[in-house]
Amino acid sequence: MSFCRQDRGRSRDLVRELHADWVARNCFFMGAFDKETRQFVAQIYVGVVNWDLPEFAIGYFADKDHEGQGFVTEAVQAALRFIFEHLRAHRVRLETNETNTRSRRVAERCGFVQEEQLRESHRNPDGTLSGDVLYGL
Repeated sequence: MSFCRQDRGRSRDLVRELHADWVARNCFFMGAFDKETRQFVAQIYVGVVNWDLPEFAIGYFADKDHEGQGFVTEAVQAALRFIFEHLRAHRVRLETNETNTRSRRVAERCGFVQEEQLRESHRNPDGTLSGDVLYGL
């Protein structure tokens, strides 16, 4: 696939913005790549909740072709080492929809503990309601 010049320009702008946010310590985006193929497999987001504590929020998503293969768990574990060792976190929070069983399993495999559940906080595309689960580490 080739990108048009306009797409490359937008990509460069996005990378510059992400770099500026990283340097300013506003938030941290990390890419995860397959060690063998070097293909993009997941993205990890680390947001600042409170620098005084310090507390951070972590989020993630897997590339659809790489779901269920352990890449996200491994990437979250690496990001947690960064958060606790380099950012000196006291705690990390993670929020996911109660219906997202894969995300909940990642949280639990990484040592997060469920702290709260918000019931019926989202209306799903099919009209049903679902809630969020808050984890802490």
